[in-house]
Amino acid sequence: MSRYSLFSSFLATYHAKSLREAAGQCGVSQPALSRHIKQLEEDLGQRLFERGPRGATPTDFARTLVTQIEPAMDDLQRVWQLHDRQHSTGPGSVYVGGHPGVLSSLVMPQIVPLLSQGIAVHFVSGGLSQLVSDFNARAVDILISNAAYDTGLDIAGMKQQIFYQGAHVLVGSAAQADTLDSKALAAGDLEVLNNADWVGYGEMLRFATEYMKTVFGETENFKPNVVMTVPNIFGMLTALIEGVGIGVLPDFFCREALESGQLVKLYSPETHGKPVPEHQLHITYPNDAGSEDEKSTVSAPVKQVINCLLSK
Repeated sequence: MSRYSLFSSFLATYHAKSLREAAGQCGVSQPALSRHIKQLEEDLGQRLFERGPRGATPTDFARTLVTQIEPAMDDLQRVWQLHDRQHSTGPGSVYVGGHPGVLSSLVMPQIVPLLSQGIAVHFVSGGLSQLVSDFNARAVDILISNAAYDTGLDIAGMKQQIFYQGAHVLVGSAAQADTLDSKALAAGDLEVLNNADWVGYGEMLRFATEYMKTVFGETENFKPNVVMTVPNIFGMLTALIEGVGIGVLPDFFCREALESGQLVKLYSPETHGKPVPEHQLHITYPNDAGSEDEKSTVSAPVKQVINCLLSK
């Protein structure tokens, strides 16, 4: 059994928190997936999940492992996707590139109805520079990108417009919220945040530093107690829900966790007369996607997906 298959089974189980659901996603039987997990545990010498009535609960080691392997697995998946496109793209295939968190939270729910119309949508993820390169090479039909970081795009013959506009939010578990002095925070006392445990998106604390600069006007006195940094946004969300610390996430990515009570919003800038840390996503696509001209180089399926994404 290849390690790629073992890691794929592990990631599916980690996110589904159910062996049965993970087996379905991987296209294998539940006993086969259980063997994959057992084999990986033996190879690593560590237990990955605790089985119980609530499903498969990840161990601390599993939470660390997922942050180490998921970025690499995403890159491998991107390579396979591009290879498949070069060798087996059908007339109904559409390739949409973007950050995994954006694709799963904002794009995927919208285009599901199109799948019953014979359209095959392939998501391509990876680092921004790689996505820009893929799009410039026209290996990706539609690109969803952060407006602040999409420099380098070759938009000749392309159209670009706002796809989503939202805000970054400071969040944590209810237990973490109880440890904060809300009155002092409301008064702008940054020591409240410096004394809290923080989870960062990468070692540069992306999102957090931008949040502090926008809301409080400075980062010089922001010296957080960082207890964990995570290289991908999915791992960060998990760490925050598990109560590891507090952190800043895009609103669309933590909306479900906030609505379910798994996370709580720790500070509302607008209620204290502070600027809201907004963020904007762009959608870039062929300029003649809206044309009915027979000479249009854009396929009908690509046009359908674009229209669907812009009709929200």
